[in-house]
Amino acid sequence: MTFESICENVKLAIQDTEWGSENPDELKWKVNQAYQETAEDTCITIPQLKAAAVLTTSTTLAYISAPVDFSKQLMIAPSDGTAEDLQVLDGGLEEMMKSFPSLDDTGDVRYVAFEGSTIWYQGIPSVAKTLVLLYMKTVTPLVNASDTPSIIPDHLHYGLLVNKAAELCWREIEDGLEGDKINTMRFRAYYQEALTQFNTYLLKRRSNVSRSIWDA
Repeated sequence: MTFESICENVKLAIQDTEWGSENPDELKWKVNQAYQETAEDTCITIPQLKAAAVLTTSTTLAYISAPVDFSKQLMIAPSDGTAEDLQVLDGGLEEMMKSFPSLDDTGDVRYVAFEGSTIWYQGIPSVAKTLVLLYMKTVTPLVNASDTPSIIPDHLHYGLLVNKAAELCWREIEDGLEGDKINTMRFRAYYQEALTQFNTYLLKRRSNVSRSIWDA
């Protein structure tokens, strides 16, 4: 499906309310939000979104920036070591500051924490350290009418993107209503069914290995 076709089908799914007709840019934004959320919701990383970057730490600051297309980290390791040489703190910067409240510990880089597109670390090395980051990229937004969501198989375009975007639209349309948000829940269920199919599709095409460094 093309970007234009997806948008038109979303308008049909929300019953072409005034919201859909009067907010074309918002509708396009919802489709792209659905595209990104679909990529993030899969049980394993979509192959086309896997990427690697070589980053260099500072010798004075406790943080560096992730690549501009960074979505989430899959693995990080020093270029001269292994992933086991660094501990990634699941609690992010808050967890790091419990142990290093001033964020000024010096020495080898032993801990890292991800906050958005910023990578925090302790200690701060006296000689810049090279880190290898394996990560999931953000999707390339759909812009032109003829653009297609190429990382999703054709037969799942409707089930994933139309239903997810419709859910996002209905969530806004039904905002403030008391009780169950019937349409929001209905399209969420449709989306979840399609997501299960997508996960099955990805798993069937995954390399036959017991463990992958790309596993999220």
